[in-house]
Amino acid sequence: MRRLTLVVCLLVIGCYERRMGAWLGHSYGELITTWGTPTTRHQRSDGGTVLTWEDAELDQGGYQTCRRSFTTDRSGTIVRWAVADCDWRTAHVPQPPRAR
Repeated sequence: MRRLTLVVCLLVIGCYERRMGAWLGHSYGELITTWGTPTTRHQRSDGGTVLTWEDAELDQGGYQTCRRSFTTDRSGTIVRWAVADCDWRTAHVPQPPRAR
């Protein structure tokens, strides 16, 4: 039973990483259109931007803030993503638009 639980957890984590990673190569505009206005937006010295969305999530110890961030290069293309303090089982990850 432990092995099955471990396999299911690894599959779900892999899906979460794949869903966040699907944004790599997409544009700043597509991200904002799909995710809405970020909680914070920081200009980087290299001309890129870091966009962060924060949501409060209830866990066993109370509330924690789930942070999902994307970094763009100077042209507005998403080059990196990061997640902190999110419950990968429940955190919503909107998907990029399909290529036409």
